[in-house]
Amino acid sequence: MFVKIKQATDLRRTLLYNEQKVTEGKATLLLADNFLKQTANLALNDKTHRLELRNSTNERIRKPTTHFSVNFDSSEQLSDEKMSLIARRYMQDIGYGEQPYLVYRHHDAGHPHFHVVSSIVRFDGTRIYHAHPRSPLFLAPIRKIEQDFSLATPHSPTPEEQASYQVKQAQRVVYGQGSKLRAVSDVLNTVIDHYNYTSMDELNAILKQYNVRADPGKEITKMHQNRGLVYEVLTPEGRQISRGIKASSFALKPTLPYLEKKFGQNQASRQRHMQRVMTNIDWAFYNNKLDWPGFEQAMRREGIAVIVQEEKKDRPADIYFVDHREKSSILGKSLGSGYTLQAIRERCVETEQLQQELAHRHHLKLRM
Repeated sequence: MFVKIKQATDLRRTLLYNEQKVTEGKATLLLADNFLKQTANLALNDKTHRLELRNSTNERIRKPTTHFSVNFDSSEQLSDEKMSLIARRYMQDIGYGEQPYLVYRHHDAGHPHFHVVSSIVRFDGTRIYHAHPRSPLFLAPIRKIEQDFSLATPHSPTPEEQASYQVKQAQRVVYGQGSKLRAVSDVLNTVIDHYNYTSMDELNAILKQYNVRADPGKEITKMHQNRGLVYEVLTPEGRQISRGIKASSFALKPTLPYLEKKFGQNQASRQRHMQRVMTNIDWAFYNNKLDWPGFEQAMRREGIAVIVQEEKKDRPADIYFVDHREKSSILGKSLGSGYTLQAIRERCVETEQLQQELAHRHHLKLRM
């Protein structure tokens, strides 16, 4: 299970997002708990009025509406009944058992998931507080539900995997500072066996952040024809700054055949990594207007680096998402047409336009 929580000021907009999915046949209303009518008999006005009434008991809270997205591994085969049980159990465990809440099952992604619309305001006007998403308090009910309902859990490396070629934390390689071989080796030991990637470009999107690149050479070179591979140190701007080090020089032996084997092995758990990145991208833009720096910052808060590969003669421009929290690197267009570099740029607003809107909002607040 992977859970995302957002707070919203506009209840109606949040409700309409889910209701529109129902109208389009892309979602189903599974539950409406703690409402005055049965789920099948609820009109949109009934849902809105009940939640607005609860929100109104504490008008000092600026974002009283809460919107959950609860996602499951694509391998899960969940009936509506089982998903409803999981939803009720989760809401009870995190303190929403007595709150009015709506559970919508969405059918518009490659993995089972549901959305919840509720209020963080209790009947007496007090507020429900959420634990930090990376804290044990936030994760504990999720892990318990995974265990009780026999759900797929995120892969955790075995002690043997953790010990193998493990370093505490690799640093960015800076040419001329210390041993180049040792610095690059630390980076490779941190990345090669511990990140999910399925191509040389996806691997290099990770390595680039450490000022390192894996280079099999151009097709006309003898190294490429002999299936060789070197690791190069780069400047912060991405230019090669020194001769490459042969892959066979490292204890890990991250040669081209070794990497190609990893590309195939990493496909098995690919969907889970793709699912998390897509969810974070969609939630970054949901109810938000973001310029490009704002998008990068929103993704960075989730531990995901946005890497843009500019267009060159031999390759088109591309975007990669490097998830350092779940350890994966994903080419944007492999997620679908809505996640290509062009699509993400189209979803972003111009910085100047955003600044004007923010200034206008600030002006309105001052007048009020």
